[in-house]
Amino acid sequence: MRLLQVIRWKNLVLIILIQLLIKYYLMPLFKVPALLSNTHFLLLLLASIFIAVAGYIINDLYDVEADSINKPNKLWVYDAASKKRAIIIYIFLNLIGIVFGAFISVIQGKNAHFMLFIIPVVLLYLYALKLKKMLFVGNLTVSLLVAFSMLIIVFFETNIPTFVSDKSFNLGYVICMLALFGFGVNLLREIVKDAEDVIGDKAIGVVSIPIKYGKRVTHAVLKGIVTVLISVILVIALKIYNEEILLVGYLTFGIVPAFILFVFQLDKVKKTDDYSKLSRFLKIIMLVGILAVFVIKPIQSL
Repeated sequence: MRLLQVIRWKNLVLIILIQLLIKYYLMPLFKVPALLSNTHFLLLLLASIFIAVAGYIINDLYDVEADSINKPNKLWVYDAASKKRAIIIYIFLNLIGIVFGAFISVIQGKNAHFMLFIIPVVLLYLYALKLKKMLFVGNLTVSLLVAFSMLIIVFFETNIPTFVSDKSFNLGYVICMLALFGFGVNLLREIVKDAEDVIGDKAIGVVSIPIKYGKRVTHAVLKGIVTVLISVILVIALKIYNEEILLVGYLTFGIVPAFILFVFQLDKVKKTDDYSKLSRFLKIIMLVGILAVFVIKPIQSL
């Protein structure tokens, strides 16, 4: 059970689900030919997962002091031996992820794409070391990496120079919408988790929105992000896919009310555990948003 907590298995399931949907559902739906074989796609997926897990491990290593205050029952790095073991696992997972990524890049003749695996490793390390302590920078970094985990498949499964063809652009537009949605929801989660971890974060010198500006401003920022997300969703539903009744209904009466419910629950927050519940609820919203792909149909022009 502790291992599952360390690797954040729910987050990993979402990454796996998104990449599987793009590869085996969206690409055939839009009739865009895939460039990766099933084996090479599996290596790409494993590279993404291993690098993500390594990121969680290094974050926990630098978060021991804060977690001992915020989440003492979930602490798994507690002595020199466990720290050494965690560092070894961290290095091993990153190396395997990078090797898999390098192999796929070389096989496809896209050597420069190798950097697409180096960059997340570096950013996740810098996040754990320093970026998470900087106001809003850490939140943006993690959220961008979540969006990147959805976009990386485009670089390997398609030929970028020809990706502007009608069908490919149609698919690319959908993937970008998924990435934008993932970025927005994860940004909400990161700020909510900051509000949950205020006490421990103060102890290690983190400068987060809740710590610097307090509960009132934090809630206002969260509501502002929700307003932007709802606005974008409604524009997409009513302006771009207005002829797709099923999709419009799903977005308007499924995802939008979920965000409104989040705002209502936000106003009822009284204790730390309430933020934990909000964070879990945002994971559900993320899943609901991802499942919207099943009611998307290719359109002639965008």
